[in-house]
Amino acid sequence: MDGAWRWLFQRVSGIALLVFLLSHFWITHFYPGGDVTFEKVADRLTQPGWKFFNLAFLILALFHGLNGGWTILED
Repeated sequence: MDGAWRWLFQRVSGIALLVFLLSHFWITHFYPGGDVTFEKVADRLTQPGWKFFNLAFLILALFHGLNGGWTILED
């Protein structure tokens, strides 16, 4: 992959990760509904939308980290 594309994807994935992270913090810690319990998390993970959200967050974080590590090694 060309260096310019990796640079662009690194910036875009960083912004997307920030959105995912702030959404995660808001929903997990500040969203009305009380404390985080096992039952609430288990119920949330049965919904396909939350599975997609968590999987996309994980894949994006892996891409961002590995791309950044590759860029550092390449420099």
